[in-house]
Amino acid sequence: MKLKQAKETYAKISKAYHEAIRNMNLQEMRIRVKDIFLLIHIKEFAEGKSVSEMAAYKMQNECIGIRTEKDVNNFKVKISKTIKRYVQLELIKTIQDEQDKRTHRIYVTPKGEKIISEIESRVKVIWEEKYENQISK
Repeated sequence: MKLKQAKETYAKISKAYHEAIRNMNLQEMRIRVKDIFLLIHIKEFAEGKSVSEMAAYKMQNECIGIRTEKDVNNFKVKISKTIKRYVQLELIKTIQDEQDKRTHRIYVTPKGEKIISEIESRVKVIWEEKYENQISK
């Protein structure tokens, strides 16, 4: 896939997620598309990891422009704030690590899994209705 096609596909995916979230009235919970991607990331790759481990994984595996130690710290702060908000909304829970009491492990709650599932099913419908034929061409 060429870069232009990849960017167009990403834009369409992002629009589908925006529409799905808008239709679910999640704005009142202050849930944005990038936050949903973080919640999905936790569920799929980072469940049971600490915030630092999850941030390190995301920095290694995604091209997000982190270059300096300051960028790394800013990234961790942003993730930590989102995680605190998700804990308050009961979308995730943190459990203190038994070996290292300073570390808290992150887990998606049933409420968080329900929201992820609902969003993904809505995105699938939106994608099929709006974009499926365009991508096949």
